[in-house]
Amino acid sequence: MLTRLVQHVSLSPNFDVCQSAYKRRHSTETALLKLTDDIFARFADHRSTILVALDQSTAFDCIDHTTLIRRLNHSFGVTGTTLNWINSYLESRSTFVRWKQASSSVQPLETGVPQGSALGPLLFCLYIAPLSRVIRAHGINYHQYADDTQIYIAVSKSDFQVKLTQLEPCTVQPVFMLGFK
Repeated sequence: MLTRLVQHVSLSPNFDVCQSAYKRRHSTETALLKLTDDIFARFADHRSTILVALDQSTAFDCIDHTTLIRRLNHSFGVTGTTLNWINSYLESRSTFVRWKQASSSVQPLETGVPQGSALGPLLFCLYIAPLSRVIRAHGINYHQYADDTQIYIAVSKSDFQVKLTQLEPCTVQPVFMLGFK
């Protein structure tokens, strides 16, 4: 199922080109190489890079099933039996916690994709695909690998303080900056 779904959705213009997960010849290594290459290219232009690494905590647990199914259908053209199968795969799930001899009561899972499943990370990538359009609309460079997103901007020394001031209202702090001493 995973192989066939990847083949189908990767043909869609909504499958993000800067998402390295689930693409042939793309890995965490190629994602890192692209990011590093972009940063070094800015060095050659005498520009530095401000990079923000986004950590989406419990990302796989927060996926709304209705939104995911709608997105699969409207954005990626998944229909019919395949869409019904994915919907069935997601619905009527439950969870409980067991520790030693004690178990909690069973609770329904109304959001999220199964952890450790083959489809989970791909479904997450398809769910967050619109994020890339928002990032691009602001002229910001980015790269994603599954639930990890790095956004980065190149700045000249004179623009550095202006760009940093623009980031402050967002309460986003740069993880590290490359360039200026």
